[in-house]
Amino acid sequence: MAYSMSPADSTRSGSTECRVGIFWLYQNRPMASAVPLERADTRGTKGDSPEAHVAMWPRIVARHKAELPILSRLEYEEVPRGRRIFDTATPTVLVYMDETLFADTQPAREASAPVWEALRAAFRLDGQRVRFSSDLHYRVDPCDDQERGD
Repeated sequence: MAYSMSPADSTRSGSTECRVGIFWLYQNRPMASAVPLERADTRGTKGDSPEAHVAMWPRIVARHKAELPILSRLEYEEVPRGRRIFDTATPTVLVYMDETLFADTQPAREASAPVWEALRAAFRLDGQRVRFSSDLHYRVDPCDDQERGD
């Protein structure tokens, strides 16, 4: 099951329908903070959310405290997370995320079906070309001693 769309299928890439942002998935439940591409930070041809995971985590916990009270006992890096960026040159959605969110389809690097559905809804990915990638920065590893600034 492929999730990439052809360039001809890519729609509304420059409008408010296209969103960038950060996200977490806890038990396949998306918790995202998305902003329209027009409000994104621009680095070359890539639009990225101005928000950082570490700064946004308290607001995410507060927003979801009724249905997921366990979040208040977790740190932001203990829940699988990622970032959605948009490359205006290609145009392609780039989703960087924790290894645990991928399906067992190496080397295709596709998100699992529940993860794909959660991200599709949170970031309005219908009609977008999407490329998934892992990044050590988004690794869930509570024993990791590395300093994390995101």
